[in-house]
Amino acid sequence: MSSSSSSSSSSASKDRYQTVDVTRDGRAIAAKGSKIEFKAPTGDTLSAGYQARYQDSQVFSPRKIFLQDAGRSMLLLTPDRRSTLVKYDTEYGKNIGEVSLKIADTLDYPIDSITTPSKFSELQQSPVVQAVGVSGNSLFDVRWDSRSPGDVLALSEDQRFVKASRNFRFTSVATTGSGHVVAGSNDGHIRLFSRKNDELEASGPIVSPWKRPKTDLGQLADKVTGVDTTRDGTWVVWTTDKYIAVVNTTFKSGGHVVSGFEKAMGKEKPSALICKLSDQDLEAMGITEDDVHFTTATFDQGTYMGDDNILEQNIVTSTGPFMVRWKFRHIKNDYGKPRDRPGVRRAEVVRQKEEITARKFTYDKDEVVAALESDLSFMKLSGEEDDQEAEEEEESPHVGRVLKFNAGDDDYEEEEEDDEDDEEFEP
Repeated sequence: MSSSSSSSSSSASKDRYQTVDVTRDGRAIAAKGSKIEFKAPTGDTLSAGYQARYQDSQVFSPRKIFLQDAGRSMLLLTPDRRSTLVKYDTEYGKNIGEVSLKIADTLDYPIDSITTPSKFSELQQSPVVQAVGVSGNSLFDVRWDSRSPGDVLALSEDQRFVKASRNFRFTSVATTGSGHVVAGSNDGHIRLFSRKNDELEASGPIVSPWKRPKTDLGQLADKVTGVDTTRDGTWVVWTTDKYIAVVNTTFKSGGHVVSGFEKAMGKEKPSALICKLSDQDLEAMGITEDDVHFTTATFDQGTYMGDDNILEQNIVTSTGPFMVRWKFRHIKNDYGKPRDRPGVRRAEVVRQKEEITARKFTYDKDEVVAALESDLSFMKLSGEEDDQEAEEEEESPHVGRVLKFNAGDDDYEEEEEDDEDDEEFEP
């Protein structure tokens, strides 16, 4: 990967896409340096876009954007003022508010990562910003009405969960559809917090203070770099540098199936299923394990199945120019099989023409938008080969595929490899 040198952070990244989000109808909103761009699902540019600016008119390059208020506005995380949240009117490109998070009105509270208070809450209309984030050794709630005066938001003790431990850091956070929180940390632990939507008021002070986690899935020592969960919270995936791990959070207690988000799992803590690139994968990709640095693995946005049910079908991560996908039904099938050590399933890999810097699944479609260094790629994950594989799954459930992208056209070469050595893979 090549980059141009510059004296300012904004100009250094001006030709590079660094973050992307997707509207309910499939449009992509991406930041390329300081410019916010809008793309149709066809890849066509929808508008001239606009530059991200602080209220003092200084230009900045967002390190993350995410939509809220049913797409009417979006929140921007900034590269230099790390305790500041910026709110933009999506359509008009206007900075409609910014606020600095602080403790006791004086100490800056840098934002390491932030997400919506519940999965898919960004699709609901709400002018009040609500979010859950991590900062160093603490988790925090944000509730901010940008229409209110003031540019400082002081966080109370009830809005923070702090783990007092030297060198400990939360690294990532995600929420379920009901508002439960999963957080990953640099010590390899996954903590499940019970926090339901109906415990939080639509306005006013926080009424659901942070409590200790219900369950601590501390079973692997590798630093967690990202977490995600299915909408119903039944499954959690977390990411490390070299592999992803998947667990089912439900267990039986008193004759009932309960969730580790709501009841401590104790001795019922599950053994994670490990997914990583095999030696065959690495050879086909032309890289070594030292070259692998996975970005946060996420579930797709799911297919609506009625009665407020969502069916997720894919887990996707990336490393360099490679999009890496595991089909969720395969993982669930392998997860239920007896195993004396973490299992490993082959991945499907698609090579893009450049490094993948960010990505986001579309809603109700088996499609992911990948931000490359200089372009956006709209990728459909399913096709005729998936239907054929579903029919052949009983006969050959461990077929791995590597799809090689030919830079400059839209064709793919497909190589199939029989995964006969699956038992030899190490976690």
